[in-house]
Amino acid sequence: IFCSFEDETGKVIYTSEYAGVENLVQDGNNISIEISNNNINIIANQSLISVKIINMAGAQVDVISVGGNAIVIPTDKYPSGCYIIQVATENNMSTKKIIL
Repeated sequence: IFCSFEDETGKVIYTSEYAGVENLVQDGNNISIEISNNNINIIANQSLISVKIINMAGAQVDVISVGGNAIVIPTDKYPSGCYIIQVATENNMSTKKIIL
């Protein structure tokens, strides 16, 4: 899946290609983010604190409090498009671009 954004003059200012599954590893903090079956699946080796979903305009679309190592977020309530997922754990915060 390919996504691009243009400014008001039509110039492309951002492009992205989505591969499907992403594992983010920072300072021993392993976070797996997968999009499948109309869900965002997030699994970490630490306790997740929160997940923020931000649209490409920078507006916060959703904040979800989490109390375990995994969460499944249904995507049907979000319009199709590119988003930024910010995952906060006990010791770290990781950011990932996704396309729904």
